[in-house]
Amino acid sequence: SPSSLELEEQIALRLPEVELTDLLIEVDRWTNFSRYFQHPSGNEPRNSDAVTRCYASILAQACNFGFAQMQRMSGLTYRKMAWYSTWYLREETLKAAFSELVNFHSRQPLAAVWGGGTLSSSDGQRFPVSVKARNSAALPRYFGYGRGLTYYTWTSDQYSQFGTKVIPSTVRDATYVLDEILDNETELTILEHTTDTAGYTELVFGLFDLLGLQFSPRLKDIADQKIYRIDKKIRYKHINSLISGKINVDLILRHWDDLLRIAGSLKQGFVTASLLISKLQSRPQKNALTKALQEYGKLQKSIFILKYLQSPEYQKKITIQLNKGEAMH
Repeated sequence: SPSSLELEEQIALRLPEVELTDLLIEVDRWTNFSRYFQHPSGNEPRNSDAVTRCYASILAQACNFGFAQMQRMSGLTYRKMAWYSTWYLREETLKAAFSELVNFHSRQPLAAVWGGGTLSSSDGQRFPVSVKARNSAALPRYFGYGRGLTYYTWTSDQYSQFGTKVIPSTVRDATYVLDEILDNETELTILEHTTDTAGYTELVFGLFDLLGLQFSPRLKDIADQKIYRIDKKIRYKHINSLISGKINVDLILRHWDDLLRIAGSLKQGFVTASLLISKLQSRPQKNALTKALQEYGKLQKSIFILKYLQSPEYQKKITIQLNKGEAMH
């Protein structure tokens, strides 16, 4: 509307233009995220220039112009930036720093207006790669004659990204959906998660419920999705024509203790969800546990679809959250 556009323009005029370097330094003063940039030995003393070189390394990589260009711009040496990037900006130190930023962001009053930090979504962006990468793959639909990979991200309802992972583009997104939710080190209490159709399988539906979480994907062509019942003898007045399958309850009950052990292993971090799902999917026809989990997932999917069809507000909530992830991308 004209009024919202005018408000947007007024806000933009009041926001000062700042250099990215100044912004990085100022946010570090608020949060002190750079304290997590430590040498893996734990004994390496940080000199006064360490944080400066870490800032330069972060900007060089985040802006994708590399250390050589940063050396020409800043006067810092390529060798020193590469050294600090290798030994201080490791995956575990960056994850801790990101978590600190997400926590600080979640405590701001404006973040609470956007959401309570209990709902999240995940989606992938596909990028071509011009160098040799072990996890890159050929996918002509997205990369033409080249190769590429998928950058998969988890976004909270407060517009913060609490998890990221680089995954092969040839593997279905659903394999990785649970990874960062279970490995979440922030103060966000994620209770419900949504994805697009690529992030859904019946196995994932079952695992989410076993873990005490709600899975709420936006399913493509939902009218073509199967709804399952437990008892064929029960007739439903309005939706009987929509139901086309039956849940094998006996199979679920026979393997119930094993399903609970799977949930416990995921909760305790003994195995990653992506590794477990990939193993279960490798030979589904010969794995009774996979069949039991699929049956349980069919039950949870049926409950979700009926809830989704009955509530326009629920549909709107899911769409809004997925749009937040797209807006972050």
